[in-house]
Amino acid sequence: MTTKLFTALFAAAVMLSPVPDTYIPADDDVTALAQMAYGEARGLADYEIAACMWVALNRLDHGGYGDTVTEVVAAPGQFAGYSAQNPVDEELAAIARDVLTRHDAQQRGEDVPREIGREYLWFSGRDGHNWFRDAYDGAAVLPQEV
Repeated sequence: MTTKLFTALFAAAVMLSPVPDTYIPADDDVTALAQMAYGEARGLADYEIAACMWVALNRLDHGGYGDTVTEVVAAPGQFAGYSAQNPVDEELAAIARDVLTRHDAQQRGEDVPREIGREYLWFSGRDGHNWFRDAYDGAAVLPQEV
C-alpha cells in the first residue's frame, strides 16, 4: 500500500511540475534573417553576420519599421540586400536561430551577449565590413565578437 501511495504521489508531482519553456525560433523569422544576411553580409565573419541580424531585431523592438521580422527586413528601402528569392543558406540559418534565441532570452529579461548594442539601427558596407551606426548619418563602428 505504501509503495502504491508513494508511486501515485510521485506521478502527481511530476505531472504538476512546471515544464521549462524551450524557445524555438519561428521558421519565417529564421528564413527572413537568413535571406537578409545572404544579401547584406554573406562571406563576413559570423559575428558580423549576427550583428546585421541584431540590427533587424533592434528595429523590430524600436518600432516603426514593421511588426514582424519579415516586415522589418522586407520594408522598402531598408535592407537593400534582402530578397525573398535569396537562398536560405544553412550556416546563415544557424546564426539566425542563435540570434533569435538570444533575442528571446533578452526579451524575457536575461542578460545575453550581443555583437552590437540595442541602439544600433543602421549599417552600411565599406572596406569588406559592415559598419554600424546609432544614428542614420552618425559615426560608424565595427561589431564585437562574442
